[in-house]
Amino acid sequence: MQNRITNIISTIFFFLLFNGECRMCSSYFPRSKCKKYIYIKNNVLADILIAKSISRDKFVESIDYNKMSLVGFISYICISPVNTLLLIIGLMRSLSVQHNSNLEDLYYIGMGIVALLCVVFTIVMIINTNKCKNR
Repeated sequence: MQNRITNIISTIFFFLLFNGECRMCSSYFPRSKCKKYIYIKNNVLADILIAKSISRDKFVESIDYNKMSLVGFISYICISPVNTLLLIIGLMRSLSVQHNSNLEDLYYIGMGIVALLCVVFTIVMIINTNKCKNR
């Protein structure tokens, strides 16, 4: 029973961690190398998709709070489907009565894919915001 609870907590933790990676990539930096942004008109959706604490320094205007970086949009396209599938598989794996090795393998392969994508997008985000003094 404790093993199941630990698996559920770790699955939710990794889901939130990888979702936070997408939110960080979506932050607006006016002096970044990639000048392409998507303006989100719905404030609630912008609060969900864009990390507010990353780029809310003195150099970001309040008008630009709902701008989402194109790099962040691409990270959502790449990471979110696999991350959501990983959450579902992780919960199924934790709540199932019988041991399923195919589900275990699929979970670990998905975890590796999402972790690799997060490393790639972290490097892209660092390169993209290299000009910004206050990251």
